[in-house]
Amino acid sequence: MYARGMMSMKDIQGHLLEIYGSEVSHEFISSVTDKVVDDVNV
Repeated sequence: MYARGMMSMKDIQGHLLEIYGSEVSHEFISSVTDKVVDDVNV
């Protein structure tokens, strides 16, 4: 989602809630983004 232009935590949270019905914290999104950011930037 980050790679596709969802730049804010709110964008990503809203998408996950809408598509999967899952509420996730800013901390969770940040930790996932931190782990995959190198792969995304390739």
